[in-house]
Amino acid sequence: MTVSNNKDDFVSLQPIKDQRLSGIAKGLPIAGIGTIKWPLLTDASVEVKLYICQSLSVPQCPMNLLSPQYLAQQAKCANDNNIHVPAGWSGSFQLPVQWELPIVAS
Repeated sequence: MTVSNNKDDFVSLQPIKDQRLSGIAKGLPIAGIGTIKWPLLTDASVEVKLYICQSLSVPQCPMNLLSPQYLAQQAKCANDNNIHVPAGWSGSFQLPVQWELPIVAS
């Protein structure tokens, strides 16, 4: 699951009524569902745009949530155009501070 608290992150957004999150952000109202576009810069200074569909708009969420597992699942579905990266790109990137994503060490 991917959650954004900023409606400007969405390139498409369909309103949802009477739905709430469960789990870590339990009880927060979901405003909508759609496709997030998050640009990021790779270590090689190449801009990569992530389009993550089926993402939730939750304005009251204190931070954005990006599940690495969800991102990996969408990357496997290349025919669905869920995630776009330059052809042949591999590497690492730093998450922008303005995304307000928590960093968890494992």
